[in-house]
Amino acid sequence: MKSALKSLHFIIIVSLVACSTDEALPPPPLFISEREVSNSRSFINLSIDEIMILGDVGDIAGSGEFRLLIIGADTSGKSSGTYCPGDDPISIQKGDTITSPCLFTISFDEKKVADGVFLMLIAIDEDESSLSADLTYELIANKLGESLGQAVAKGILGVATKSNPYTLATQVLVSFLGGKVKNWIEEAETIGTQGIFLSRNDNWSAGIETTVTSNDGGMRIVYTVSRSLSNESEIYPTATLKPQPTNTLLPTNTPLPTAIIPRIYDFSACTKQPCNKSNAITTFKAGTDTIYISWKYENISYGSHYIRYWTHERKGRWMTYECSWDRNSSGEINMKLFETGGPLASGKWTVTMVVNDEVILQESLTIVGNENFWAPVPPRYFCFE
Repeated sequence: MKSALKSLHFIIIVSLVACSTDEALPPPPLFISEREVSNSRSFINLSIDEIMILGDVGDIAGSGEFRLLIIGADTSGKSSGTYCPGDDPISIQKGDTITSPCLFTISFDEKKVADGVFLMLIAIDEDESSLSADLTYELIANKLGESLGQAVAKGILGVATKSNPYTLATQVLVSFLGGKVKNWIEEAETIGTQGIFLSRNDNWSAGIETTVTSNDGGMRIVYTVSRSLSNESEIYPTATLKPQPTNTLLPTNTPLPTAIIPRIYDFSACTKQPCNKSNAITTFKAGTDTIYISWKYENISYGSHYIRYWTHERKGRWMTYECSWDRNSSGEINMKLFETGGPLASGKWTVTMVVNDEVILQESLTIVGNENFWAPVPPRYFCFE
């Protein structure tokens, strides 16, 4: 079983964004900071201390794979969503207790939300709920967050006068969904669901530890709410390296200090998968609508501030991804640069990747011809689609 003891927490800021059914909007941001200029901000933090698995899970042997979807909406209907763990699921059996299943604390800036915040935890048995190639947990969590926001806005969830757990059937959320996300939720093996309402009226229940068993009997949750005052530098410690003084003498037997620097390397762009250095090219034919991308990385800490954006030499910024890093610290990424409404515009394309405010990689490729289709995309507040 994967270790369930995780004492290190990151703060993930709840950025609740209004959703509307009148027009198509990009998925709302994850629980990340908007990074506005401010000397101090007051946060309400919810820590999921432990989850005990009470119901049957997994295969015939009784083994399953735990993944937790966390969605939120305030009483004005604004919403967001995220999930954990960010890498591999946690192996579980009935009766297991998972200590600190998330490596972050769900937090929100109390100046930016209404007087009540609805949170909902949905535990999934991933062993029985595999994702298709075109679905990600980021997308699913955000769509569920939008559904919760719509349920709140329509008055389906009653607003209590104080903080307390609540129950909401996932069928209510499904009623606001459509397409592949709806199909996946309907077919997913749910371990248990639990709602948590936090109210400004009782100071968000700050300083209180609560234990609740989900109404479906699938899990028991222990969570704690706390209050903190932070500034930007505390939320996002920078990774800027200060140069060592050149005239400082070190004792003979003292090793030189070693800086752990985030690195992205072996960038490859290809016409087909698998994409690697053996079939990488930098010039693509006119009419290309999909380019496969791969790259390796190391020393990117969980929770690091990560930005990736594509620009076109004549047309400007095309798409931006911004998130708190939710992958392993080292590994390999395979992804696509693609356009659904037409071929990618001819010309020079450049991708820039930034970690903790430092540019780590910048690579370019060229598409020949005279294709002029251009459909820039609003910023995406998650790491990968």
